[in-house]
Amino acid sequence: MDIQIIHPTLADISEINALILGHGNGGLLPVNDAEFQRRVESGDSLILKIDGVIVSYIALTPVNNHAVEVRSLVTERELRRHGYGTVLITEILKLAQINYPDRIVVAMVSGKSEGIFRNHNFIDPTPKELGLLDELLVLCWTTCPNFSKLPLGKICCHTFLVWHNGKEERKE
Repeated sequence: MDIQIIHPTLADISEINALILGHGNGGLLPVNDAEFQRRVESGDSLILKIDGVIVSYIALTPVNNHAVEVRSLVTERELRRHGYGTVLITEILKLAQINYPDRIVVAMVSGKSEGIFRNHNFIDPTPKELGLLDELLVLCWTTCPNFSKLPLGKICCHTFLVWHNGKEERKE
């Protein structure tokens, strides 16, 4: 079995969107062309391939000058719970430290994905962070290229978490 973790190319969008559409619950929508191109050109996304087939995808999206969001984690349905998503989160966090060393790393999660992020030191925001994150939450929802495509009343993510990398002490 040949396993690779690499940056996607523009030619991978169809395969990635097919993976996302196969996600099943409708909360994760396909990546639009403009956002995908930005992620490819900036090196802000990763794919995991097994024997040449994309089976998992993850990306970073800058929210503003203070934060970057981990987005679009998806793994092929039959391969979930085998650690592929865990590996991609670990790798995207390394990428965040390189590409965005001075930004807060956040994730908006729901359902089963909350546990995997919490296992990677994503935690509830402190009251001080929450003041900043209220603004960021609105920014995430309004800058998400897919948010306007969701059915009325549906929110794809409901829990906002902050990555604590252990390098600095958090202040309440």
